[in-house]
Amino acid sequence: MVNKILFLDLDGPMIPGRSYNGGIVLAGIHSQFDPIAVNRLNEICEDFDWRIVLHTSWVRHIGGAKTYEHCLQQGIRPGYFHKDAWCDEDENWRYTRIAKWLYSHPEVTDYIIIDDTPYNADVMSGYPHPEDMEEHLMLVSYDDGLLTEHYNRLREG
Repeated sequence: MVNKILFLDLDGPMIPGRSYNGGIVLAGIHSQFDPIAVNRLNEICEDFDWRIVLHTSWVRHIGGAKTYEHCLQQGIRPGYFHKDAWCDEDENWRYTRIAKWLYSHPEVTDYIIIDDTPYNADVMSGYPHPEDMEEHLMLVSYDDGLLTEHYNRLREG
């Protein structure tokens, strides 16, 4: 049973702002992943049995299936995704997408949110967030993305 989830944002963590000089564009979005971040994410999933769920705004803009396929094209291994690999495409706010996904998967015992946007509950949605959600956030810099310090923190648990 999969019970450890990495909720993954793309812009910032996997596509740092520093990489916007050239590269691949998909549906008007710069979309080339940092290859070091991809390798490290694959290692973390392999070594510690984490599974990835996409909560990025991409799932709203181009759809979960296209976002998932792009992740595979960029080198994230398919076996490292949860069978429900993306959050609700219709939900507007990223952290509410995660809350809904978690509600539907009570078997999850541990999760980490990798994102460059600070936590903020969407009080307008009326959908409850876990009380400790902010404590599960690994905040990365939009400009620099997933770095060695984040990789080391993920390895430590």
